[in-house]
Amino acid sequence: MQATASENMDIKHPRTSAAFFGIEVVRNDEELMKNIVLWFIIRVDNSIDSSNRTQRNLTERTRRADESSEKRSNRLNTEAQRQREKRTNETPKEREKRLKYNRNYEAKVQEIETSEERMQHLGLVNERRRKIRNNRATYMEWTIPRQTAVEIDDQGPLNQYCEILMCLKKS
Repeated sequence: MQATASENMDIKHPRTSAAFFGIEVVRNDEELMKNIVLWFIIRVDNSIDSSNRTQRNLTERTRRADESSEKRSNRLNTEAQRQREKRTNETPKEREKRLKYNRNYEAKVQEIETSEERMQHLGLVNERRRKIRNNRATYMEWTIPRQTAVEIDDQGPLNQYCEILMCLKKS
């Protein structure tokens, strides 16, 4: 079966060509090379764009860490104002889409997972570990304050040191 590229599809990537799916496409090698070069250019552009996004995120994070509470409140107020203006200009279709997304998100947050479901996707081992972590004996073991006694020449004798608990006693 023979067909031209214009009859079947616009080919951007050699693997998505019709020939890959068993249809022989008649075209010259120059067109194929153009499409391959275009595909690589698009890939490089996307990787540069993602690295720029990463850099922007880093600078935004450092800027937000350094900002004062006054600057933060101003930024949040302007952001809220921008959102309000955006909502006044939105179409009913866009509004419905936004509200639907919010409803779905809230439902996902409110959904409570049962222990059977947790066992299914985490496995029995993680469930056992969680039970061991939260039982009283383990809790008591990890909440006992542990202080190390560091001997320094001018400290003198450690008369408040408990041999049983191996820690300093509170006076």
